[in-house]
Amino acid sequence: MYSTFFGLQIANNALRSQQTALNVTGHNIANSNTVGYSRQNANIETAIPLRFQAMGRTMSLGTGSTVDTIFRTRDAFTDNQWRNESAKYFYWSSRATSIAVLEGLVNEPNQYSISGDLDKFWNAWSQLAENPQNSGARAVVRERALTLIDTFRHVDNQLNEMTNDLNITVETSVRSINDLAEQIKRLNIEIHRLEVCGDNPNDLKDMRDSLVDELSFLAPVRVMESQDPRFTERQVGIYQVYIMGDTLQPLVNADKTYELQADADMDGLLHVTWADSGDPLELKDGYGKLKSTLDMRDEYLVSFRQQMDTLVEALALAVNSIHEEGQGLTYTGTGIPFFVDDGGAGFTLTSISLNSALLGTAGMENIATGLIDTTVAVSDNSIALRISNLAQGWASLNPGFTGIPSDVKNSSSLMDYYRSQISALGVESQQAQRMTKGQEILLTNASNQREMVSGVSLDEEMTNLMRFQKSYNAAARVVTMIDSMLESLLAMGMTR
Repeated sequence: MYSTFFGLQIANNALRSQQTALNVTGHNIANSNTVGYSRQNANIETAIPLRFQAMGRTMSLGTGSTVDTIFRTRDAFTDNQWRNESAKYFYWSSRATSIAVLEGLVNEPNQYSISGDLDKFWNAWSQLAENPQNSGARAVVRERALTLIDTFRHVDNQLNEMTNDLNITVETSVRSINDLAEQIKRLNIEIHRLEVCGDNPNDLKDMRDSLVDELSFLAPVRVMESQDPRFTERQVGIYQVYIMGDTLQPLVNADKTYELQADADMDGLLHVTWADSGDPLELKDGYGKLKSTLDMRDEYLVSFRQQMDTLVEALALAVNSIHEEGQGLTYTGTGIPFFVDDGGAGFTLTSISLNSALLGTAGMENIATGLIDTTVAVSDNSIALRISNLAQGWASLNPGFTGIPSDVKNSSSLMDYYRSQISALGVESQQAQRMTKGQEILLTNASNQREMVSGVSLDEEMTNLMRFQKSYNAAARVVTMIDSMLESLLAMGMTR
């Protein structure tokens, strides 16, 4: 049989439950602007009923309510969706930033650029053709050639600096991924310990999810949670984080992390591998800042440098093929090249140089303007005209000359080839910017969906405050009524 004071116990349970719910609501309101916070709810359930014998049978009497758990509102699907869109956004935003740096490097269209210096170089030859014996015009040709070579070297240095900067970004990203993985592991250990004790550490789980969100900026990640089979009577989770590539590669497995390392090759370029196995890290195409950095460094910049080297090679070979057919102000018997390559392995941005035979005061006279002739016809300007006409196309080349790279020869001229590469760079920049804006919209939509699930609505919380407050006041009223009844009962005993 239950006691006379049983009603007070029911009211007490009600007061405690509603007070806990009020505290949870207050916690939500306090963190309404906290980044990464998930709305929490008190799960109020019916308390275990009292069973007693009455009238020859077992009866159950309710004992009120109790707070079973305090859980956070979170949806794994929206989390994965947000992280996927986040990884895509940071891939394209990082790519757009890198391409913008490359656009600033080539500095087109501008008179202080490769196209500007090429125009000045062709114009100098055109002016020399008008007055082949003029030493001033010869000096201008040589200076324009030296300026053009300096521009090539400057572009090469800038490409090297950009490659080094991207290399440093790779190292920084790897270090950040390892650091985030270590923090997630520590939180896993602490959360697991508390769950074993029967607690549900919601705030620590929010911290862990925020770290995974930050990790998704750098690489595509996938989270998997499962029940620890050692604890079947309560919820104890195993939390795993994978990096997505062709396969899922474990980064954090409960209380263990798998570190990444950045190994340098013979050229000093860092390549990301797993520290324990040495296997290369696989990253899903189009996801994460790290993948964007590697693609820019190992693919796009390499391709752009090859295109610039091809331009230099075509320029040097075309000019040399014509220049070697002519002579300057003195009879030489054989022609000399205008450009030479320092390493002897072919013309590139770094190897192209002006022939030393053209340097100095005497060297200017060796700049070829006319065809080789023992009479040294100083009025012959055919060679200078043919070189200046290279600005318009390939018609001035000897028909038997086949040394021009096919990629350039298929263009109408050297300038046309260069402009096509710069146009392609502009198209890449526009695509990266367009994709960044598109992904920003998708990320915003994913954020809104996530906020609808996990975000704190102040209007809803104020409604909950009033609801729990009324329930609390009603439970307090029950205490008052029972107190009044007990006073009446005690008064009966005193009267007697």
